[in-house]
Amino acid sequence: MRMKFAGKLNGTNYEGMPVSGIVTSYFGVVRPELSKGKPHSGNDIAAAEGTPVLAPMEGTVNDVFTTEETVQWRINVAAIFGESCFLRHLDSDGGVLGFTLYAHGQAGSLQVAKGDSVSQGQVLMNIGSTGQSTGPHLHWGCTVASDNPYFSRSKGLNDSFKFLDDGVDPDTVSVKQATFDEQQMKANDLIDAGQSIMNDLVDELQDKTGDL
Repeated sequence: MRMKFAGKLNGTNYEGMPVSGIVTSYFGVVRPELSKGKPHSGNDIAAAEGTPVLAPMEGTVNDVFTTEETVQWRINVAAIFGESCFLRHLDSDGGVLGFTLYAHGQAGSLQVAKGDSVSQGQVLMNIGSTGQSTGPHLHWGCTVASDNPYFSRSKGLNDSFKFLDDGVDPDTVSVKQATFDEQQMKANDLIDAGQSIMNDLVDELQDKTGDL
């Protein structure tokens, strides 16, 4: 059993939960100006400020952070994620499937509290731009590490789009990606070989020109 989120990705357009909008930054993308060269820890979906953010899967609120935190470590977290909600997702036996993060919400918009049970489609907060944010959007984080409720990079992070309940087998996607990568490598080898031949021809032509 794995986490499954209600949504569908089509290019840069995402439709479904937690919010529909335009994907402005994908998981794993390196953004030197924002993360000091580290890969992006989630998927960013741009939407109008005030748009409701919905739980894409049932779970329990593991923690929430506001812009009014007073304890230092919580102030530090809120400085990055702003108004945010962390959900814990369990399997039918009570085992932890993983955690999800919803960050940069509108100040004062949280609709849930720590310990609350939430159902799929329930409003968590509204889209905003609090914390380290350049505009209204949702930062959607995901991890399957059962001991990583606060999304430490060292404990492992995952791509939330790999868990969409859209009928696409993630293993098939991986196979297709691997096949594409292999084809790309072969194409690069052919390009390199062609360039080598071209360089030899140019050298030969230059030698002949020098003999004239």
